[in-house]
Amino acid sequence: MTVVKPPEILPVMVGTAGHVDHGKTSLVQLLTGCNTDALKEEKKRGLTIDLGFAPCLVSNNRMVGIVDVPGHIDFIKNMVAGAASLDILMLIVAADDSVMPQTIEHLQIVKLLRTPLLMVVLTKIDLVKPDMVELVQEDIRDFLVKAGYPEAPIIPMSNTTLDGISTVRNTLSELVTIARQRRETDPERHQAFRMNIERIFSVKGFGTVVTGIPRSGHPAIGDSVELLPAHVEGKIRSVQNYKHTAGQVLANACNAINISGIDADAVTRGMTLAAPGIYHAVTRTTVQIRNVARVPIIDGMEVRFHAGTSGVHAEVVLLSNAPIAPGTSGFIQLRLSEPVVLLAGDAFIIRRYSPSETLGGGKVISIQNAKYKRTDPDLIPRLEHAAQCVAEDKLHLAEIYAAPGALLHGLECMQLAGFSGDTAQSHLAELIASKILIPIENEYVVVRERLAETVARIERFLVRFHNEKKYTWGIEASTAAKLADLPSGCGKAWVTALAENLPEKFKLKHARLSLTPFTPQITARQMKIKEDFLKYLIERAEKIPAQGDIMADLQLSVPDYKFMVKVMLETQEIIQVGNHIFEYGFYQKVYNAALQCFKEHPEGVDITIVRDSTALSRNLCVTLLEHLDAKGLTRRNGNLRFLTGARNQ
Repeated sequence: MTVVKPPEILPVMVGTAGHVDHGKTSLVQLLTGCNTDALKEEKKRGLTIDLGFAPCLVSNNRMVGIVDVPGHIDFIKNMVAGAASLDILMLIVAADDSVMPQTIEHLQIVKLLRTPLLMVVLTKIDLVKPDMVELVQEDIRDFLVKAGYPEAPIIPMSNTTLDGISTVRNTLSELVTIARQRRETDPERHQAFRMNIERIFSVKGFGTVVTGIPRSGHPAIGDSVELLPAHVEGKIRSVQNYKHTAGQVLANACNAINISGIDADAVTRGMTLAAPGIYHAVTRTTVQIRNVARVPIIDGMEVRFHAGTSGVHAEVVLLSNAPIAPGTSGFIQLRLSEPVVLLAGDAFIIRRYSPSETLGGGKVISIQNAKYKRTDPDLIPRLEHAAQCVAEDKLHLAEIYAAPGALLHGLECMQLAGFSGDTAQSHLAELIASKILIPIENEYVVVRERLAETVARIERFLVRFHNEKKYTWGIEASTAAKLADLPSGCGKAWVTALAENLPEKFKLKHARLSLTPFTPQITARQMKIKEDFLKYLIERAEKIPAQGDIMADLQLSVPDYKFMVKVMLETQEIIQVGNHIFEYGFYQKVYNAALQCFKEHPEGVDITIVRDSTALSRNLCVTLLEHLDAKGLTRRNGNLRFLTGARNQ
């Protein structure tokens, strides 16, 4: 008995494009045996409206997918969805028509969305004389040279007589081999599962089935998936690749996925099925666009945005002062009317409503909800850097350089590029090891080449601080973190990073950050006295010594004592309460304890209650209570005191 070996399904997509009625669907049927005009309306009208998918066997028992996209101008929006996944484009040109307007626009759209391998199939050669075939070939060659494909093969054939069909098959097989090799280096292969939904079915006995071409990932039966932007989770019940039952989803191939937990009525074309908790549906995206129209792209322009299988209304926000002229490129933001799942590197086009035409297209640079300032002189250079990263398939770097600020949450930034788990950790570690990112703490990082952007606010603060507090070594780590909008727990790592990476600007001494040129007006000897003074106060806690005892115990002269008190009051390391000196941390402790007494005893508080709560002597309690009276927090009535209702200062 002969055993039929199942085909090897390759992650390669082939697409057809060209003018209406040039023979695309007929060619696909010859190559695959499938009629991709599956919709009733398609069969009735005799033209392709929606995308058609068909499995195609090439040499060595390999199977690839063919996407037959519509040619009629009314259905270009559907054509865009197919072009976004193509590795190989078969451009169909009829010998009796030659290159037509839609031929030009289709190739233009495909080039804006991807850079596929190209082959031209010259159909209907049986309808014209041989010399006309040669003239049309010359016409096509001129067109390809202008389009940037001077070496693309042109294969004459007839869908009726089958002349040239073997050459089409052989050429396609050769290009499939090249495309497969390209896919080996595609950065999307490391990203979590994501599939733009093409079609939705409800199959009796099975439930919801969605079809599409996954951009990345290979979840298996039983794995959880998330429907975006609805944020509804389900599980994969079964999978088919080109009607072959499979154990898992195959990226960059046609998949039909049966899902439990998601109702078919909740799914629409343009939605995304994805690994849970990774991707985001956004309503604002930053893109680089090339204007291929005859009119400039201006601020506030209303357009139709197409990416993947989605098409939504959008408004253009220019990121430069001048409109983007025809034939030039620039950076814009697009405000989307509906949330769309996007990723840096995703291709898109925008079209004008009236007249209906393609305005331009390009790549997504960032999906961060950033509000840039056109007046920022560094904005365009940063976006150009990000665009270069997209061109080099370094999508996580694009998000880093396009970020509105230099301080980022490292793993969140990796997730913006579709990385998760160990992959995200690995990419983040590589960027830190290569010194592109400086680690701070709690997974925060700063972009090294943008470090200077983060310090302007700190520099301005330190200039004022040094002028006002000449005896202080600098600001505490928690203050520096606050100035950079970082959690206070990141302070120590943050000031260390500033001092190590910008020594010409900052220095770190006694755990305080200062400007490098600054020298406090305190000697090393005085600094030693100050340290001993503070240690002495901390050790005595509630047994706060009098001035004479401090001077005697520390062997201080009157000038030294007065200078130290002045310095430490300025640095807020001590506070004067009556005639007594409290170490600031201990003062906060007894201050809070005293206020708590008043809250617990609204009927009034006497010295005994405060003494029991704070462990201070009677004399010190009197001093503390008089201090609270002077601050306006309490009032005395006989032997009792009451809160006044004033805010805690």
